[in-house]
Amino acid sequence: MTNKEIQNSENDTLISRLINEVRAIVNSDQVRPESTLGELGIDSVTVVDLMIVCEEIYREPIQPELLHIDEFTSLKALHTQIYSAQQSKQAKIQVLRSTT
Repeated sequence: MTNKEIQNSENDTLISRLINEVRAIVNSDQVRPESTLGELGIDSVTVVDLMIVCEEIYREPIQPELLHIDEFTSLKALHTQIYSAQQSKQAKIQVLRSTT
């Protein structure tokens, strides 16, 4: 497998886990990657549950103030924001390690 294929597989696994966890939070099977937080009924109370779930899925603390989250944010967009931030952070760490 190439690095790109591994990344795509990891990406698919993470989004699937996010969807499954959100199904449990909102008690609905009608959750898709395109579902928005507003459509799912996720409000200021349940978004805290969502952030806790994201920390478990993505295995690191989530800083909600760095994310653009509103009622129109889809699960796929949320995933992309978190995953991209992680990839960027890991790339910076690798650069720092290679310069020392």
